[in-house]
Order: sequence, then structure tokens, then C-alpha cells
Amino acid sequence: PIADAIADVILSFVPNMPIRTGESVTVSFRGMAAVDIETETHSQPQNPFLLRSQVFPDEVLIVMRYIVPNPGFRAGENVSIVFPRIGIPLDGIGNDYRGLLVSTNAKMGPVNNSQIQSWQMVGAFLETSIAFPLPDGVENILEIDISFSAEMRIGPGETIQVTLEGFGGNSQDLLVESEPMQGKIA
Repeated sequence: PIADAIADVILSFVPNMPIRTGESVTVSFRGMAAVDIETETHSQPQNPFLLRSQVFPDEVLIVMRYIVPNPGFRAGENVSIVFPRIGIPLDGIGNDYRGLLVSTNAKMGPVNNSQIQSWQMVGAFLETSIAFPLPDGVENILEIDISFSAEMRIGPGETIQVTLEGFGGNSQDLLVESEPMQGKIA
């Protein structure tokens, strides 16, 4: 998936307790939007369904619920639930994103708003580094090498902005080297 796009989000987890038929798993997506998702008011709701959507001045919060079907989930079982048609935030999902919470009303061990511990980063830099190799015998002039690995597609005409606060100078010399991304672009 890419930032500012629609994607199916797959929640994978291993419960420490059984989650029985009819109990639920609820996920809160902060900063994301549900697209064409039914609410539970329909006679035959889809599973998972949109429990609520709230729009705040700076963000959107959606809460989706999945009702556990027969035969339920066993303790220690690998579980995956697909939450369809979720709008990925324009700013992407980086490693510091804290907008994903999961809950369950399992009678054998309810969980309330637990932070999801790991996720695929989308529209984020996987690695960044900056180096200041000082040239010999030249005073107050240095070359700055910046490198990064992007998780998102950067298309022709798009901009990467680098701000170096406290640095001065007026050099317009810029050398950009790029290596194509290996594998597929989702």
C-alpha cells in the first residue's frame, strides 16, 4: 500500500485466551478513513463492520468491530482479520505512529485499547542517515551526504525537502543518485 490510498488492512495476532463465537475484536484507526464500509444498522452487516467514525479538526477516527464466527479462536492460534477499504493517511504510517489500538470483549480475558506493537510502514523512510565528510584544507565548507530508503513510491516531479537549520551558504550544487527499488511496489 501507499500513503493516501485505499487498502485492506490485515490484523494478525495470537490471543492468549480463547475468544468465543459472538465475542468481538475491535480496532481503532486514528487518522484513517473507512471507505464504503457498512455500519451495524444493516439487517445482515458485513464482518467486520464500522462501529463509529468521528471527524475532529485535525484527524479522523474510525472504529471497526469484527464479530468472531463459529468455532471461535483458540488460545495460541494465529488469527488474521481483514479490515477492508481503509484510507491510509496522507502522511503515511511511520515507525512512531501510535494510532492503532485493539480491544476484545473476550470473557476469558478482555483487552481494552492495547497499542498494536508492530505494523508495516507506509509512506515512510525506512532508513535515514546524514554524514558531514570534512574536506582537507578547506575552511568552513563541507559536503553533506544524505541517504535514505523510502517505503513509499516517489514519482517524477515529487519533492523531497531537506531542512538544515542553523546551516548557512548559498550553494545550489546538488547531485542526486538513485537506485531502483528492488521487488514490487504495492
